[in-house]
Amino acid sequence: MTSQLEIRRNYDRECVKLKIWYVHRLLQTEQRRFEELITTRVDIYRRTHLWDGKRHPAQGHPDPEWNDLVDRLQELFQNHRADETTQALEEAAYALLLPAMEQRLAGERKGNLWEGAGQVIPPTPYGSFSRDYAEDRVYIHFTNMVQPKSPFWDMPTLTRYLLKLLDDLEHDRPDIQIVQCGSWINNFPPFAALFPPEWHENSRVSGPAFTYGWWGQFMTHTGDFHYGNAKRFRATGEFPYTCISCSADRDSVRGHVEKLLEEYGDQGALHPIS
Repeated sequence: MTSQLEIRRNYDRECVKLKIWYVHRLLQTEQRRFEELITTRVDIYRRTHLWDGKRHPAQGHPDPEWNDLVDRLQELFQNHRADETTQALEEAAYALLLPAMEQRLAGERKGNLWEGAGQVIPPTPYGSFSRDYAEDRVYIHFTNMVQPKSPFWDMPTLTRYLLKLLDDLEHDRPDIQIVQCGSWINNFPPFAALFPPEWHENSRVSGPAFTYGWWGQFMTHTGDFHYGNAKRFRATGEFPYTCISCSADRDSVRGHVEKLLEEYGDQGALHPIS
């Protein structure tokens, strides 16, 4: 049986190789500096021990160690610029980044970071949901907290967690009326079913970035690499799922969720995450 550590290492390896391929492709199509593409358009920095869970060079936080890695990666791109395929480049880049990724794994095994689906977030009382605020709206985020299971295998419980988030929102911030989420998962039918029709009516596409809103689609519910989505990506150059930002009125979301729970009946009882 494959261990979670082996799964995580495989995900890191295959996803980093995919991102190197994507940066190589972007260099052929966009007039942007290498350091900008490798930092802002792909999620490599957060796979290393350099990320502290908060500050990121893409958001204006300097990191000299990252700058050194970027310079060495750019040199690899130069060395392989005449290659017919990116295979050797991908392997060389992974080998270069491996020590920094292994240091991150070592820190996680010692409990220095809490890791869920490749994302450092604090545990919440909302299952796979979490939230934060900005101005007049609440932003909800979604991370699989029941790996290697899928949170969508138990839709009643997932729905109840969303209602709890809305209950606490109404108590903590009654002034906030808009619920919003920006992610590829808005295109995933089981997730979209949790929200009312206007959720997608008020949607807009966000630009490709290093966030999980774009790159989360390359992880399976077990935490492993999603080879199927990656194959489609390499074949077309287009993300299988576009990251879209959806929103709706809080009361509309609540009404929709309550209706779902009525349909679930006793199945809607909340099950703690073990």
